[in-house]
Amino acid sequence: MGRFLFASLGLLVVAFSLSGTGANLYCPFDWLSYNVSCYKLFYSLVTWDQAQRFCVEQQENSQLASIHDVGESVKLSNYISQRWGFFDVWMGLRLSKRNGIWEWSDGSNLTYTSWKEGEPNNLFNMEFCAVLSAGTRYLQWNDKKCTLLHPFLCQFQPRSEANG
Repeated sequence: MGRFLFASLGLLVVAFSLSGTGANLYCPFDWLSYNVSCYKLFYSLVTWDQAQRFCVEQQENSQLASIHDVGESVKLSNYISQRWGFFDVWMGLRLSKRNGIWEWSDGSNLTYTSWKEGEPNNLFNMEFCAVLSAGTRYLQWNDKKCTLLHPFLCQFQPRSEANG
């Protein structure tokens, strides 16, 4: 029993010490830190392409935001809702002209979706970009014409403090 308790305690210490490895991420002052990424809402009303170009210029590896699970969706919904509430917000999802598949601008896989009911509908065959919908408190998505003007959400993965 004593050896089991000693071994268990040892494993617990190792687990706690490893859990901090790489977890100390640095996000710039006005960026939201969540999981392994930093996010920032920009209020300029721009097209999807302008938003993507602006995001790329902000930080190394920065893109329009990609959303991969419900936890990330809820966190970003709360973040945007506290700062904004008037317009839909561009995110990094776009319909590929090459293969007709929705793709994230950062190249990550589309593993989670949160489309509004009846979306994406590609109205008049003109809606190739996606927004976080203001009417759903930014929890659900809608496809929109890429040349419409909206604020936008950028994302990047910072280096850990140990690697910084």
